[in-house]
Amino acid sequence: MSQGAKPAVQARSRETRDQLMKALEALLRQKEFDEIGVAEIAAAAGVSPASVYRRYDKKDGFIPALFEFYHERLLDWSASPAAQDASALKTRA
Repeated sequence: MSQGAKPAVQARSRETRDQLMKALEALLRQKEFDEIGVAEIAAAAGVSPASVYRRYDKKDGFIPALFEFYHERLLDWSASPAAQDASALKTRA
C-alpha cells in the first residue's frame, strides 16, 4: 500500500482510484505536479475533492500511488501477447 493512501479493496474504490490516476496522468501531460491541485484532479476524474481526501491524506500521497499504478500497467503489458512479440523480435535481432 502506498504511504498516504488507503487501500482500494472494493471494486468501486478501485474504479475511483483508477479514475484519479488516469486524471492525474492526463494533467501531468499538461503541467508540473506542483501546479496541479486536488480539486483539479477531482474534477478531471469526475469525483468530489472529498473523495480524493478519503483516499489520499494529501496530494503527495499520489506520488507512490502513481508509481504503483504504472508498475501494475507494466506488469500487465509484460504478460500481454504484444510484449511477447516484442521480446521475440528482440531475440531474433
